[in-house]
Amino acid sequence: MSSSAPERPIFYGESSEEAENFVFAIKERAYQEGKQKEHAWTAEYASICFAKGALRWYEELDEDTQNDWRLLRRAILAHYKDMEPASPKVPTAPLATRIPSLGTTPAAPPSSGAPSVMMGRVAVDSESPEFKGYIGKKCRHSDWCAVSRNLDDAALFELNVPARTLRFQVSKVLHGDSLYIDVTFPKGQ
Repeated sequence: MSSSAPERPIFYGESSEEAENFVFAIKERAYQEGKQKEHAWTAEYASICFAKGALRWYEELDEDTQNDWRLLRRAILAHYKDMEPASPKVPTAPLATRIPSLGTTPAAPPSSGAPSVMMGRVAVDSESPEFKGYIGKKCRHSDWCAVSRNLDDAALFELNVPARTLRFQVSKVLHGDSLYIDVTFPKGQ
């Protein structure tokens, strides 16, 4: 393959707009190659473009759908029809703030109107696109957590201000085990 070959599109399955753009890019590539009527070739080419959640979804499809572009593109557009992209930032709660450094300044008691227990998700921001999203609720192998682009797959954190604890649940993908991770902040920190 020459170095001037067009870059292949990668489909992560994050939104309906991404699905539409992916189908368009695959059709465009088939046209450029003169294979727009070769549905098996187009489906095979598309098969190497799935990644992350979209790859897991694709691998669950029946063989007929995987091998026929007409069926595959309909399945893609139907499955990702109403999916909106995950918000890049977690909505802020009244007490949510970025902590520039971990000093030894004691925490102030919550104001009278502030909630004592808050729930939320933790956004992950990185220069690498594969590490942008949220701390996931599922982990693989020995990893303690994974980054998920889908808000539905994000771990839910519980911050208990009076108890000075942060708790979240993780599920092991391989064994189906669940565990709770509790972080306690000592007084005076």
